[in-house]
Amino acid sequence: PSTQLIDLLIAAPAPLTLDSDSASLDLVLSKDQTMVKGRSKMKEFSCHPKRFSNYGCVLAREGFSAGKHYWEIHVERLDEWIIGAVKESIERHSAVALTPSNGFWTLRKWNGNVYGPHHATESECCQNLNLQKVGICVDYEVGQVSFYNADDMSHLYTSTYRFTEKIYPFFLPFPETMTGGVLKVFHLKL
Repeated sequence: PSTQLIDLLIAAPAPLTLDSDSASLDLVLSKDQTMVKGRSKMKEFSCHPKRFSNYGCVLAREGFSAGKHYWEIHVERLDEWIIGAVKESIERHSAVALTPSNGFWTLRKWNGNVYGPHHATESECCQNLNLQKVGICVDYEVGQVSFYNADDMSHLYTSTYRFTEKIYPFFLPFPETMTGGVLKVFHLKL
């Protein structure tokens, strides 16, 4: 087996829940905090310093400042999404490019194609790939965020960066293209 696959097997899937305090007002979280979908109308919530006000996204409650961590996200019923990991201090209240230089290590599905963090045609990594589940592995010490097709564990993309603060899983379903689908955190039951 490849060394990347062995590394993934060493990092057991992290049990994640979504952080409702960080959720944008145009998102709906499930009661168990493992699924998120967009809504066309904003809901009233109390203001919270962790809440995103400019992007329809949410972070996981759990963050990582050391070690290897792996999680999977069901994406099969969504046409467009952005998922990945972000640094704790990312900008939450104004528009910024979702790039590694701004603390976003992401994979994006848009118009049927999957892109790396620069969201331009030159960062396209997988044309017409029909992903069902995406696996994300953060290796904090090495400074890598790697993305996998979790159905066959084929490698999609790796972003490298020197992490200096806590890293959080990141979820952004596009509400305007929703077909009843949700982003769902996969929980491995051992």
